[in-house]
Amino acid sequence: MYSNSWLYTLSQGHFSPIVPPDCHASTLIANTRFGGHVVYRASLVLDWTAEDGVIGIRSRSVPPAPPGKPSLAPGTPQNQPDLVTIRWEPPINDGGAPVTGYLVEHKRTGSPHWVRATPKLVTKPELTLSGLEPGWRYQFRVSAENSAGMSEPGELSEPLTVTLYRSGVSVPHFMLELKDTTALENEKVEFLVAFRGHPTPKVSWYKDGFEIFSNRRMRVVTEEEQSSLVIFQASFTDEGEIKCTATNRAGHSVTKAKLKLEAPPSIRLPRQYEEGLLFEKDEVIRLKVSVAGRPLPRVTWFHNGEQVTFGGRYEVNNTDKTSSLRVMEARRADRGEYQVKATNRLGEDVASFLVTITDRPLPPGKAKVLMTLGKSVTLSWTEPDDDGGCKIGNYLVEYYRLGWNVWLKAATCRQMTTTLGDLIEGSEYKFRIKAESPYGVSDPSEESDVIFVPDPKRG
Repeated sequence: MYSNSWLYTLSQGHFSPIVPPDCHASTLIANTRFGGHVVYRASLVLDWTAEDGVIGIRSRSVPPAPPGKPSLAPGTPQNQPDLVTIRWEPPINDGGAPVTGYLVEHKRTGSPHWVRATPKLVTKPELTLSGLEPGWRYQFRVSAENSAGMSEPGELSEPLTVTLYRSGVSVPHFMLELKDTTALENEKVEFLVAFRGHPTPKVSWYKDGFEIFSNRRMRVVTEEEQSSLVIFQASFTDEGEIKCTATNRAGHSVTKAKLKLEAPPSIRLPRQYEEGLLFEKDEVIRLKVSVAGRPLPRVTWFHNGEQVTFGGRYEVNNTDKTSSLRVMEARRADRGEYQVKATNRLGEDVASFLVTITDRPLPPGKAKVLMTLGKSVTLSWTEPDDDGGCKIGNYLVEYYRLGWNVWLKAATCRQMTTTLGDLIEGSEYKFRIKAESPYGVSDPSEESDVIFVPDPKRG
C-alpha cells in the first residue's frame, strides 16, 4: 500500500513539493514554458518503490503585458473625411486569461492630461476616432484588460496630426514666410506672406502675442493667397516678434519674424537751455541732454569749439538715453558755448547752448584826468574787460588826498566819465574806479596820476 502521497510543481524544469494530494493546491505560477499553466507532479510513494504521474492544472491569471505602440492607419475612408484610425499590436502575453478589451487614451502634445477616447473598452486592436480638434498634434497610448485587471499603458505613439488624411482638405502652409527685418524709425515697414490651404485659411497677424487689427497706423490686407501687414511711421514700440497664422478646419500654420528698428542720432535739449544757463562762480555746472539713436550713438562734448577732455574738473556720464557733463568749481573761463555731438553709422546730430558764469566784474580801466579847473577835475575810464556775466550798474569813484592816507568815496555814476568838485586847494589827489553789478563790486582800477589843485591865494 502507499506510505505517503504528495503534489509537486514543475516550473522551469524543477520539481517542488506542494501539498498532499487530498488537499486543494492554490499556489499558481504563471509564464512557464507550458504556456501559462502550472504542471504538477503527483508522487505515490510505496514501501519499496514510487510511481510518478504528471497532471496539468490551469494557473490563476494575472493582468496582461502592455499592448504595442499605436500608429496611424493609412487609408481613412474617403466618404468619412473627419475620421482617423489608429492600430496597435496585442500584448505578447495575455497574463493567463484572454484580453477582453483595450483602453485607448489620447492627449495633446505637450499636455500632461490624458483623455479617454471611448466610454467603453475597445474589443479589437484598432480604433477609429472623430472629433479631435484640427491643427493640433496628438499622442495615443493603449492599455489591455483581462479578467485579472488592466495592464500598464503601452508605449506612446509618435505625435500625430490627425487631419492629414481628410479628403478634399489641406492643412495651411506658407509658401512665402516672414523674415527678420531691420527698418528705420518713422519709416514704413511691410511684411508679406503667401499661403495655401483648403478651405481658404483665416489669416491673423500678431505682435508679441497680441492680435493686430487695421488702424490709422497699421494696415492688414489679405487677398486670395497673400496677406500683408504695413506699419506706417514705425516706432521703437513696434519692435518685437511679428507672427502670422493661417488656420482652417484641417489645421494651423505659423510663421514668425523679429522686427528691429534703427535711427540716426537725435539730441533734445531741455527748454530752459534755449535761453542759456546761468551759474555762479565756484558752483558745480551740471549739463544734461536727451540722446536717442540706434545703434547707440557716440556722444562728444565741446566747449567753445574745443573737445572737452575728461578728468580733472570734468566728468561725463552717458546712458542709452542721456548724456551729462559736470564741471566742478565753475570759473569765468568756463563760460561760453557748449556743444553736444552724437554720432552713429546712420548719421550725426549736433546741439549747442550758452553757459554764463556770474562773478563780480573785473576792475575798470585806469582813471585818466581829462581836465582840471579851479577846485574841480574831470575823469574818464574804460569799462572792465569782463563784466562778470551781468551788465555794470554803477561805477564808484574814489579819491585819495595825500597826507590823509585813506581812500574816500567821491561819486557814483553810470557813465564812464565824471567831474568832481570842491577839492581842497593846495592839495594833491589821485583817483581810482570800481565797477558794481548785482554780483558784487570789482577790485579798484589802476590809480590815476597825481594831480595838484593850486591855491590862488598863494599865487
